[in-house]
Amino acid sequence: PDFSAELDWVNSLNQPKHSAANPRLDLRPKGKDGDWQEMIDEVWGWELTGAEHLTIFSDWVLTLDEDFSCFINHDVDMWSLYYQYESELQAGVSSGRFQAILDRVSTALQNGHTFLLYDVVANTNPAPGVPLLMGRHYGPNDHFGACLTTGDNGVFVYEVVADHPLELEIGDVILGYDGQPWSTLYPELLDAGLPIGDKWLTSDASYEYGWEISVGNNWHLFETIDILKFSTGETQHLPTSLIADSAVDLTTLCNDQLNLRLSSPSAPSWTNWETLEWGDARIGLIQCEAWLSSTGAAWNQACLEMVNDPDLDGLIIDFRGNIGGWPINSNDGLSHLFNEVLETTDEAFRDEPSNHFSLQRLGLPHMHRIPGDPADYFDKPIAVLLGPKTISGGDQVALSMTYHPMARTFGRPTSATFDIPAVFYVDGQDGFYGQYANNNLGLVESPNEYLSSLGFPVDQEVWLTPEDCRNGRDTVLWEAINWIAPLPLTSVPEGTPTAASHFTSVSPNPSNPHTIIKFQVETAGPCRLEIYDVAGRLVGSQQWSTLEAGPHDYLWNGKTDSGQSAASGIYMVRLTAPDMVDRTRFTLVR
Repeated sequence: PDFSAELDWVNSLNQPKHSAANPRLDLRPKGKDGDWQEMIDEVWGWELTGAEHLTIFSDWVLTLDEDFSCFINHDVDMWSLYYQYESELQAGVSSGRFQAILDRVSTALQNGHTFLLYDVVANTNPAPGVPLLMGRHYGPNDHFGACLTTGDNGVFVYEVVADHPLELEIGDVILGYDGQPWSTLYPELLDAGLPIGDKWLTSDASYEYGWEISVGNNWHLFETIDILKFSTGETQHLPTSLIADSAVDLTTLCNDQLNLRLSSPSAPSWTNWETLEWGDARIGLIQCEAWLSSTGAAWNQACLEMVNDPDLDGLIIDFRGNIGGWPINSNDGLSHLFNEVLETTDEAFRDEPSNHFSLQRLGLPHMHRIPGDPADYFDKPIAVLLGPKTISGGDQVALSMTYHPMARTFGRPTSATFDIPAVFYVDGQDGFYGQYANNNLGLVESPNEYLSSLGFPVDQEVWLTPEDCRNGRDTVLWEAINWIAPLPLTSVPEGTPTAASHFTSVSPNPSNPHTIIKFQVETAGPCRLEIYDVAGRLVGSQQWSTLEAGPHDYLWNGKTDSGQSAASGIYMVRLTAPDMVDRTRFTLVR
């Protein structure tokens, strides 16, 4: 197969930036009514004629209309977009305006593989006086000096460089700029026609996530930044010039992870691994952040070592920062984890240029087959950590892991970019790079359903919290560890935060088969109680939309959620309520 477009896509994630030839601080708009278009025209000027712009644009729209494969979950009227801009382009527009129009078409399709970039604009270094809207960012980022994610209180800092010029600390919430919330600012900036200097994600949830966390990288567009301080609860309004004039190295690597045990993987292997000691348990940890050709050997070695370690109690695979590449580079490693060959997805292409929804399956599921090997098998719990930045080949291999009978996914759903890009060539013009999704992936067992934009749910939705990050603890990793090796509350490892038990009793213990679980809720709100077996499989659960603060009882009848009698053995109870997560154990004897 030809994966050149996929490689080009990965390489395009971090193109070198160049300075704007004509930044215009004096034209910076004041508030939402400012004239951004005047500023865009002044900064980038006119490079091509109206006829040249229109030729490029019409070829781009025609290609997407006839070949783009992901309309099925996100329909767009391409020619309506074309006619919206035809007269304007023919009359002549600036380079900045042209990039903004191209971006308007691409974001309407909302696909992480689909864009057309004009280098002179899209790869400009964002700086004061440059009207470039920055989307989500992969890899090293030297523009803001802090990593951001979303939580219950908004977009917060989970990692920050030392001596940050804004004196940011972990847990601080970035509210917006100039007294306006970012949640209303970024849609206004998109509507105002600012060109985009980075890319976007695919599913509705990941697309929104990408724009939410981009708040930090857009300080160059505003006078002041608004910060809700974690430590004091006060809101600060600081001049963005503190960042512009700072001598502090603001370079950060933001991959939605807070793992202090492993250094972040980088080229050429993109894979690190080690063994965690957790009480009396030993848990393997593999962190893999790409599927490039050089990844395969390291990933294979990591999986082989885990399979050959008889003392492991389980395995954690962290894909939260996986930027994709060629999924076939995961095959050797997967062959050690699985003991049978499994079909997952098949590719489909447009077979009728005039019909957005007509796709033809290739009937070649071996392209995404899991090559399980009966000689090897990891027959212990596997926690797979996922997030919105898991994209492209990262989506596909993450889906493959869900076919393992011992696997459970943690985190948030992936970006759902379940498609492979083709390169779009601009004839006769230098400085353009484009690509688009020209196939879509669907499950082999569901021939009329496709995954791009939709993706798949995670088993355990959990995410970083400000409190955990301030304690240097990765919430998602923590949940995965506790699923594999839940500890009695009396034997929590040294250095682990402890809290008073919210379970008052589990009786009888041992039970046969009925068990009464008594627990205390400190704060009224939604509550969930889950019962797991020693392999980490969920066997019973109860969800309450709200429980009042105080004592409560839950009677478990010894049967699984599917109605089967649970086997004798040790079971772990996990209680999740507002502001707390607690665990205990009991034994079932038949």
